[in-house]
Order: sequence, then C-alpha cells, then structure tokens
Amino acid sequence: NDNTSNFSSTTYAKTSIVIESDFITGANVLLNNTAGSVFGNLSEKQKLWVIAHELGHAAGLGHSKSAA
Repeated sequence: NDNTSNFSSTTYAKTSIVIESDFITGANVLLNNTAGSVFGNLSEKQKLWVIAHELGHAAGLGHSKSAA
C-alpha cells in the first residue's frame, strides 16, 4: 500500500481482521516501507520478525502479557 496517510513515520505495520460468526474470514497486513519509515530502516531479519508478528495478529493472536 503506497497510501502514506495510513501510517505515522513511527508505525511499522498495521493489521486488520474481519470476523464473522466468531470466525476470522479475512485479514489485511499493511507494512510501512515508505522512505524514512522505521520499518524501511530495519534489517532484513528485523523485517521478517515484524512480518511474522503481524501474521500472528492476522491469525487472531494478541500481544502477550509476558515481558519475555
């Protein structure tokens, strides 16, 4: 997505999910890879971590309460 109004410069990515009858029926993961963004300045390994994290959200996982 090249619509930069979706992100602030400090946003790595956004995930939205569609839930119908208690089931996830769709998901969108938007990555902020615009020039000068924090995501755009990550290493390849760090970008893969962010993508895996967002795919977890797309699958319905939330954030852990654990600091580990």
